[in-house]
Amino acid sequence: MLFQGDPQSNYEIQASTNLVEWFPIGTVVRTNGRFRIVDTNAAIFNLRFYRVIQTQ
Repeated sequence: MLFQGDPQSNYEIQASTNLVEWFPIGTVVRTNGRFRIVDTNAAIFNLRFYRVIQTQ
């Protein structure tokens, strides 16, 4: 997955299997504006959703 954000911000990547309960799976600190997320655990779930939350 590719995301783009503010180069001066931090982001938390969250995952869910039901769109109700969200769990942090990683963070991105002060990116250059674009970043790639690889969920190495995705294969063990039937369904997986993601969201990115700006933390600063």
